[in-house]
Amino acid sequence: MENTFSHLLILRESWAKKLNFKIFNYTFDEILYFIGFSLYLGAHFITGTMFNTGAIPYKIFMASAVIVGFKIILYNPIKKIWTAALCILLMFIFHISASHSNLPDIFYYYIMILGAFNVDYRKIVKLTIIEVAIGLLITFISAKIGTIIGLTYDRNNGSYNLRYALGTIYPSDLAARIFYMSTFYVMYRKFHLSIPEYLSLLLLTVWTYLVTITKLDTILMMLLIITAVFYSKIVGILERITYKAMIYAELVAVAAICLLSYFYTDSNPILRAINNIITGRLYFAREAFNRYNVTLYGQNVLQNGSGGIHHGSFDYFYIDCSYIRLLMMSGLVSFVIVIGLLAYLTYYFVKNKFYPLLIALFLVFLSSFIDQHLLEISYNILLLSLFANCSYFFDNIVPFNKLTE
Repeated sequence: MENTFSHLLILRESWAKKLNFKIFNYTFDEILYFIGFSLYLGAHFITGTMFNTGAIPYKIFMASAVIVGFKIILYNPIKKIWTAALCILLMFIFHISASHSNLPDIFYYYIMILGAFNVDYRKIVKLTIIEVAIGLLITFISAKIGTIIGLTYDRNNGSYNLRYALGTIYPSDLAARIFYMSTFYVMYRKFHLSIPEYLSLLLLTVWTYLVTITKLDTILMMLLIITAVFYSKIVGILERITYKAMIYAELVAVAAICLLSYFYTDSNPILRAINNIITGRLYFAREAFNRYNVTLYGQNVLQNGSGGIHHGSFDYFYIDCSYIRLLMMSGLVSFVIVIGLLAYLTYYFVKNKFYPLLIALFLVFLSSFIDQHLLEISYNILLLSLFANCSYFFDNIVPFNKLTE
């Protein structure tokens, strides 16, 4: 079997050399990846809008996976058979979770992570910002001229505290998307912004709140601005904290939200106060535990969210927290793998001094307590950095303290 595997590797390298050329400073493997990634990103973006496209996005998902899969097979370095076996095993695990939950994001995201091997992560970030910005502009214009429905919501039941989705499926999704793209833009600039950029980001934050009235994402955007202002000092603080302490804090926080959700009761004033602060998320996470058990490989959790068009009254039930959503829908195995990936990225960013990525990871980590977008590619692209070339984000602005082993 080893000989067969070796022959396949030789054949693969032969084909890779024949296709080794550049177009506009992009190698053929990068071209393959960006075509597939761009298709998946655009199709995923459309699913969060009011464009009536039916099953077309999901067909594009499959086409993009084939294109990126070709890049993986042809160009990703596979020297040992166990490496290939592990990648295939994880692919099957995520495919089973996606099939059981009827939520394909985790499977296709995994394909995109593998495909990003040795691709310039700066180019991935730039493409994402441009494509999503264009998508939002088209969506806003389409809603304005009536091509698609621009949904309006009343937050406080008759008080005329109106929230606008502007062609997206829900105002909080629009706010989350703006937060994520703002974060990746600031990360792309390595948290070094000019005065006009600060003013633009501040105005965007105010506009986002006035349009969507989404408090939690607005707070995160304000935190992003503050982080950019005090970036050097924050990095200095991070230098004094070991990666182990950061990982422990992340694991404790995820465990805490799971436990608080599981043991939530309205009779506890502390839990009730926390639930009010995060706008009912503990209550509905508890409902998820009441209605379903945690499974190993995922399950279809029936939900009715406020997004989109509803005809008549309905029983609202939706899991917003990414960690509870991952645990209940994708299963315990996928949950452990993804949380382990977040922990590893923390170690990886600290070890290599990728501080812009590390701070962005913390912001995404916080956002995932209130939003469901952790594994949604048109929101969060940070996990693609796992195998990508992240050298651009190296930032050695202060003396580095050796990590505690």
